[in-house]
Amino acid sequence: MGKGSIFVTGASSGIGRAAVSRLAHEGFDVVAGVRRDTDAPPEATGHVLVDLADPDGISTACKEVLDQADGRLVGLVNNARINVNGPFEVVPLEEWRRQFEVNLFGHLAVTKELLPALLENRGRIVTVGSVGGRFSAPFLAPYSASKFAVRAWSEALRSELRPHGVQVVLVEPEVLRGAHGDVVVLDERLEAPVRRDARARAGLRRAAGAAAAQRAARPA
Repeated sequence: MGKGSIFVTGASSGIGRAAVSRLAHEGFDVVAGVRRDTDAPPEATGHVLVDLADPDGISTACKEVLDQADGRLVGLVNNARINVNGPFEVVPLEEWRRQFEVNLFGHLAVTKELLPALLENRGRIVTVGSVGGRFSAPFLAPYSASKFAVRAWSEALRSELRPHGVQVVLVEPEVLRGAHGDVVVLDERLEAPVRRDARARAGLRRAAGAAAAQRAARPA
């Protein structure tokens, strides 16, 4: 029957897809959280459709996860994320809210729905944060702010659940080529409503930010 079931969000690519493969190889039944049926990794035992920006959909997806786990849920990997970036002057507040909806509140909702089962089985919660949750950089404020929040939540949750047998782990990877999730780079359409001088400053910062990102992605 395997070692139990684990739910992995953001399982279509990058870290999430690699986690599904590794966990399946280790003998776990893995339920993959994806946004399209065709994105489910072949190693997954099953999959559910979930969008962390849709609170109602999260509740439905988690019920499906519990049905598939059949009382054997022993792990949750909070991995799904998006990356909104751009100069503060030109990032609309609704983009900030969308960043936090996926990168923070989506994880909170999934974890809250599945926590009773994880408590019962003394399971483990692994959340994929980022080195961006330890320091911020120009043009990456929305993403880094969401990851700072994830770190704060994870540290508190670890202390709260340790006495009850549930381990909480925060993974903070560096920049990974080809594993950025949905990267949303703000373009001229979002800059249109702001003043001309702000657009000019944004253009200069975008060029500098692109150069910095290329340097960061180069192999050591």
